[in-house]
Amino acid sequence: MARIVLCALPFQSVRRPSLGLSLLGEVLRQHGHTVEVRYLNVKYARRVGIDLYTTISEDLPADRLFGDLLFSPVWLDPADPDREPAEAEIARYAAAKPMPAWLCEAVPALFRQARELVREESEAIAAEGFDLAGFSTTFNLAPSLSMARHLKAADPALRVVLGGASCEAEMGATVIQNFPYVDYVCPGEGERALVNLAAFLAGGGGPDDTGDTGDTVIPGMLSRRHPKFAKPVPPQDLDALPVPRYDDWLDQLDHADLGVPRSDLLVPIETSRGCWYGAQQHCTFCGLNGETLKFRSKRPDSVMREIDAALSYGIPNIHAVDNILDFRYFRTVLPELARRRHSAHLFYEIKSKVTRDQMALMRQAGIRTVQPGIESMSTPVLNLMRKGVQAYHNIRLLKWGEELGIAARWNILYGFPRERAQDFHDMFAMLPKLFHLQPPDAGRVRLDRFSPLHFDGPALGVAGRSPAPAYEQIYDLPLETLDDLAYYFEFEADDGNDPEEYGVILKAIVADWRAAYETSALLRADTTDGCHVFDTRPCATTAHRLLDPMEADLLRRADRGARPGELLAGFGAGDADVAAKALDGLLEAGWLLEVDDRVLSLAPDYTPLIPRSTPPGLLEDYCLERAAVRHRAFQGIWTDASADRREAETLRARHEATVGGGVR
Repeated sequence: MARIVLCALPFQSVRRPSLGLSLLGEVLRQHGHTVEVRYLNVKYARRVGIDLYTTISEDLPADRLFGDLLFSPVWLDPADPDREPAEAEIARYAAAKPMPAWLCEAVPALFRQARELVREESEAIAAEGFDLAGFSTTFNLAPSLSMARHLKAADPALRVVLGGASCEAEMGATVIQNFPYVDYVCPGEGERALVNLAAFLAGGGGPDDTGDTGDTVIPGMLSRRHPKFAKPVPPQDLDALPVPRYDDWLDQLDHADLGVPRSDLLVPIETSRGCWYGAQQHCTFCGLNGETLKFRSKRPDSVMREIDAALSYGIPNIHAVDNILDFRYFRTVLPELARRRHSAHLFYEIKSKVTRDQMALMRQAGIRTVQPGIESMSTPVLNLMRKGVQAYHNIRLLKWGEELGIAARWNILYGFPRERAQDFHDMFAMLPKLFHLQPPDAGRVRLDRFSPLHFDGPALGVAGRSPAPAYEQIYDLPLETLDDLAYYFEFEADDGNDPEEYGVILKAIVADWRAAYETSALLRADTTDGCHVFDTRPCATTAHRLLDPMEADLLRRADRGARPGELLAGFGAGDADVAAKALDGLLEAGWLLEVDDRVLSLAPDYTPLIPRSTPPGLLEDYCLERAAVRHRAFQGIWTDASADRREAETLRARHEATVGGGVR
């Protein structure tokens, strides 16, 4: 049987284990092979300090490729072990996409630590007599290549295989054809392919043996002899997979003594692959699924077995890596989780077109944070993205999240080809009314490989594209080769618009929103004396009002969003004019919103959160304090979630506190 080492490299987050490597390790062990999973990212974090590592791995935009720059195979050449990045090289990188000056100044020190890590760990692995070294390249291709290069220099007989997101499809073929120190590349799902490779190596085969020639290629693998096309393997039966084990990650994390509290750690689970929505209608900017868009999900019993295993680690956060929740789980998995009343916090990606009852079930099942795919509050822009939802779906999900205690991570994107500036200005007029709901991030759309903007760009208004500027510096390859290697691209639209003209306005509004959120509330509370509305948003015209019965009825009817005629249809002829006037008053107050030809209530219902014994004179204080507590809790979840980018001052403070601790 083969002896195999699988390595997680910087800048994978240290706060979670590698699900891919852990799963592959278990699959290989089932077939009799000896496997070690080594978290070299944890070792690098110990070298440079956890705060600075987290800044680079979780806070910087992925398309800056800063971590890949530090581990560039151009810089990390075993034949030139004393090479240092020149100031001109660093300046050229910074000029392409502006970076904080302090971070650029830290590059030489960070690079020296990268060089030492690669040298020491490659020598250690080479000395231990492994048959195969495998590296996950999920958005960290350069570190994997540099480790592979040093390993082959230390032990030319050691076989090296790369897999993961940066090796999918043509990217994998480009890797195997341009980096001679890589023996094999897995361009798709790895479970069957890696078992095939391990069996081949255990039988004495290798990259120069005749077993890897002619018709006996290794299914699922590219090799140096067969670098362009992999023999297909059947899709993996997800229910046949073992439950991944994460003890090695926890042991290595504890040994590194990084000071990361258990409450900040995440245990990943996988309950499906692909995207059932994307298989029907592919969002124009999404490249996450590559060539595996077809949706497959696990049986409920398999899901529960994996969740039970995740709970056994005593880590409170369980993160589903699925691209989208299987809606059939609302009838199976979620009711069972709700019945068990566990204490973990689950994360899932969902569609925003859910009902309130479905959200309530998610909350009962322990799903405390969702990524609902909200990318805009403008229906015309959402249509341009092919999102399959309207703005009112997105708004009401955020409102119900406020009611139920479900945090949401979401964005407002701009810069799509052929978008209209007027649609953004219309949205800007509406956004201040939403300042009591969870705020977004804002950013310009990125062109990723495998997205429709990439493979069908001209039809969608892409006039031209090129790999992100950092690729040219990280890899010494021709531009046409980089075009096959890159995952991130820059592009020009065919409409001649400058989206930054309104993008800067959007970012300013979002900054105001985030600043105002903790103290902004709009809510309704039903008591024995009627329906109270409290409003502390910056746009509020009335801080508190006891609604009359007709107004209260309208507010409740508009909870899901209803057309104006439907709202007024239930009132008798004698009350129609009064109801219409009440509707106008609620719209003017900003407690109802007219959007997508519907009227939607913006006021979350806090009635279930209010004890019946609350004295009337304390109702306002109690409601507003409950809202503030919930908002602070949501902000804490975002801070721990790593998806948010910290402000430059926070990054600088982290660096200054850490660099003195050994990054030299």
